Amino acid sequence: MMQSSSSSSSAFESTLDRVLTGSSSSTSISSVGQPSFVASSRFTGPMLGYVYRSIPGIGLGYHLDSTSSDATTLTLKPSRKRSLPEEEANDANDANDDVADEIPVGVSSVDLSSPAAVRSHARQLTRLYESNASLRADYLSSAPSRFMESELALHAALCPTSDLAADPSFYVHLIGAGGARTLAGCLEHDNVDLAAEAAGTWAGLMMDPDEVDDGDKDGGRDGRGGLERLAASFAEEGGAEASVRNLGRFQEEAERCTETGEAAAGAVASKALGDTLNLLENWTEVAKDLIIGDDERVDDSGSVIMEALIRVGPGLLSWLFLVLLPDIKNKKSGSGTPSPLTMRSSDLLANLLALAFTSPRHAPLCP
Repeated sequence: MMQSSSSSSSAFESTLDRVLTGSSSSTSISSVGQPSFVASSRFTGPMLGYVYRSIPGIGLGYHLDSTSSDATTLTLKPSRKRSLPEEEANDANDANDDVADEIPVGVSSVDLSSPAAVRSHARQLTRLYESNASLRADYLSSAPSRFMESELALHAALCPTSDLAADPSFYVHLIGAGGARTLAGCLEHDNVDLAAEAAGTWAGLMMDPDEVDDGDKDGGRDGRGGLERLAASFAEEGGAEASVRNLGRFQEEAERCTETGEAAAGAVASKALGDTLNLLENWTEVAKDLIIGDDERVDDSGSVIMEALIRVGPGLLSWLFLVLLPDIKNKKSGSGTPSPLTMRSSDLLANLLALAFTSPRHAPLCP
């Protein structure tokens, strides 16, 4: 999507650069010199003297421990390291699923230590997503405050989901319980913060295939297969289309925040843009392995992914060229250095071109 002006483009890329290099932070200092707020889109564990919550007008993160009538506190349990006996690597007893499903609405459990727990978490995500959608439909115009708590709960439930990347063989349980469909739906949420969190969750799950081991297939722990199943589900559930639309959405939001001076919101949007590019880059890496690779794992997943790539190819290529064109001009004039945005865009473009021209048995990505 075309940037509104050269100044906003420069400010936007500067904001993104700070986020991608880890130099951007958002804190507020209390009257006694102690930070009263530390922005954090994810619960990373307890912080002494602070409560993880979202307060309208301030944001989501760690707030100095105090009561507030307009704040909704979210209590989260820190995740546990996985230790799975082989016999649990396949389906667990359905009775265990039923017990695990008894999670209070608004509280996110991050116990992902068994297939049953993963399926339970997926179902909890879906319940929270559907509840929020219903409340939004009923109260969007008349009483928006009626659905805000449900959005906080959904946001909190999204946060720990990317912990599954510790064992991609568990992805099949997330997918089987409808989790991939719900995560794809969250990418299109009207609340840009929720959509940004969903983009970060997908980026955490969609790993570089070179970093994933095949695992113990005989024991039901096929990490590479789990990643390929996730990539196919991302395509089937509309995740690719939503992500390509979000490139423009997050870019516009970051530019708007730069113009209005909303630094914290702008950092969220810029990070979401980087996460979306990272997600699409790794997704296309999986596609390359399945479609033009030499391995013997190629199955229907490759065709499903290629069909999605053909659908989103023209729009994605258009966005990438608009981002890269200023960099190309700078190189011709011998000025400027590539930003993290353009570097990631270049890597994604290289994958798309490899898929388009290296595999003649598939239709090209663009007409």
